[in-house]
Amino acid sequence: QTSLSTNAESQVTGILWGEQERELLTAHGYSRNQLSLWKYPSLVKVGDLEGHEGRLLGLAQSPDGSLVCSPSADETLRFWRVFTPASPDKALAPSNKTNTNTILKTIR
Repeated sequence: QTSLSTNAESQVTGILWGEQERELLTAHGYSRNQLSLWKYPSLVKVGDLEGHEGRLLGLAQSPDGSLVCSPSADETLRFWRVFTPASPDKALAPSNKTNTNTILKTIR
């Protein structure tokens, strides 16, 4: 028996849990090739992250949980700061250099 359900409006190719925020991140294929962030348990969409030109093929999460990598059929890897690190001890150290690389995107 299903207790929760929502229409994702496109193919779902991957899911990650954001434990600190109680959110889900979903990867999608046709037609928009986006990542979507959902509140849990309400399943209300928080927003979309776009940038891939091809179908998303999955998701991987950094050890501290804050950074997500999305591989795509467009032959790119994109890195997204989506979640709060699980603990300050495990947080990725911020860089003092100005980052001109547009491959790293954030939602917060």
